[in-house]
Amino acid sequence: MEPTGGYELELIAFMHKFDVPVAYTDALRVRQFARAEGNLSKNDAIDAALISRFADKIGVRVLEAQEVEAVELKRKAKFRQTMVDSRTAMINRLETEIDPEMKALPKGKDVRNALYMAAVASIKWNAILGGYYRKKRAEGHPHKWAIVPTMRKLLSLLNRIARDPGFIPMPEPESTKQNANVGRKKKAA
Repeated sequence: MEPTGGYELELIAFMHKFDVPVAYTDALRVRQFARAEGNLSKNDAIDAALISRFADKIGVRVLEAQEVEAVELKRKAKFRQTMVDSRTAMINRLETEIDPEMKALPKGKDVRNALYMAAVASIKWNAILGGYYRKKRAEGHPHKWAIVPTMRKLLSLLNRIARDPGFIPMPEPESTKQNANVGRKKKAA
């Protein structure tokens, strides 16, 4: 057999418990053997036949029961080294690529706070956003659930103004608001 992420160790121990001989080989050597044969396919049936041919042609050594612990230790050491290498690579990338870019950007919490404060002020002083917020509250949303869509609406309006400086946001006509309120009253009745 070849390594399967540690699952093979339980099988090796189980087979040794019933005195079934087990041979264990390196997966990379088996894959190179497959390439040498011109076999690039991979599934359980193909792998089983491939490992059997590998054992017949190249030869494998049968594991003794006491060697299972050594195999497990070797696998854990290899996994640990892989994790250490990955961690080192990530720390290096963080220090050289990500940290300098992040320091150049405004902090996300600062942007969110500024947007929140602008939305709160807009609720009181801007007819469009104030009406939108009140509509959300009238639908039964608590303050936090009403302010977030209001913040999004504020961003949307700001983006529209940035794209088209001639755009002038207009509040919803009173007749539309009154019709909407009449509709709500009818539903409630």
